[in-house]
Amino acid sequence: MRAREFITEIKGCGDCFQVAGRAMITPEVPEIKLVHAYVTGQGPTAGKRFSHAWNEIGDVVLDYSNGRQVVMRKPQYYELGQITMEPGEYAVYDDTQAKKRMVQTRHWGPWDLDPAKEKIDENFTDGRVKGVRAYHGNQGGIDTEQLHAPMWFTASRRDAEQYAGDDGYVVVVNLDIKNPYRLRAGEEANTVLRRWQELQAQGYDGIHDRSVGDWIPFTREQIRVISKDDTFVGENFADGRVKGRSRPGRVKRSGASCKGSVTDLRARAKKYGGERGRMYHWCANMKSGRKKSK
Repeated sequence: MRAREFITEIKGCGDCFQVAGRAMITPEVPEIKLVHAYVTGQGPTAGKRFSHAWNEIGDVVLDYSNGRQVVMRKPQYYELGQITMEPGEYAVYDDTQAKKRMVQTRHWGPWDLDPAKEKIDENFTDGRVKGVRAYHGNQGGIDTEQLHAPMWFTASRRDAEQYAGDDGYVVVVNLDIKNPYRLRAGEEANTVLRRWQELQAQGYDGIHDRSVGDWIPFTREQIRVISKDDTFVGENFADGRVKGRSRPGRVKRSGASCKGSVTDLRARAKKYGGERGRMYHWCANMKSGRKKSK
């Protein structure tokens, strides 16, 4: 079964809550968890949001609903389903908690999902993917709860992975940016960002650097975290993609490197110019955003 079929074929949910719940009654693995969450459909169900249930062991998802046998890494599953780990939209239970809720409610669930949050946030809806899908490479300096704005994000997951390295991780987000200020030729994002409050007063809600694919939202409310999992980087997934430094990105191909201080990276950007200079600027932007959040 192809990865994307795990949601495409679901209509409502079928027997997902019963199947996932039964796995918790006499668990074969003590570490198994039960997850209830809202997921967003793909393919024929694109744009539709509905409650779903599955099991997890560590960072592996087990979805045996409706006769399927989907085994997938958690980051990939969560990104495909656009699953947000927010209260009212996501709940996880160990075997004791799950059995207690079964006895209390006398049904398989969902138990703690907020029906009001089943509707897709209209601010993020474009018919399939909500908002601008973007990535932030985190070298381990902050937790996603400390994400702030303005902060740099990139449209390239590969570039974010390159910046994060083997010991970091990638934060996947949807950005609600409707009217960005688009950088003109010769302008630098860092310089323009110093005027962000002025731009906001003029009606802009972010900055977009089309030359490198960077996005900078002006408010925290524009950032919707899709995944907080730290297993996006530093491992090989079942789909054959390699995470971390072993996967070359634009930074590496340009001859640049994200090593060094923000000041050093800015100096190298001015020294080299061109694609290599832009990549040094990108590294400095990402690192600057990380440090400001501490």
